[in-house]
Amino acid sequence: MSIQYNHTNNAPLNISTTVGTLHRVQAEKEALEGALERLAERSENDRDTARREERLVLSAVYQIGTRIMDRNIAEATLDGKK
Repeated sequence: MSIQYNHTNNAPLNISTTVGTLHRVQAEKEALEGALERLAERSENDRDTARREERLVLSAVYQIGTRIMDRNIAEATLDGKK
């Protein structure tokens, strides 16, 4: 069996430290992937909410426009009868 050395200072590698570091990095990776997935879901939910709100605003503006036109037609009809 040969001894492995750290390439930066030629010190022998501590296998348990290396394995511990590997496990820590893997755990951090999984945590970051989970956070990324949650952010993607939140972004999609926010996009859906924005679309829904946009449709509601457009509907409200359409209804207001319709009421204004109806009122103008009614006023024009009344003015024509006078």
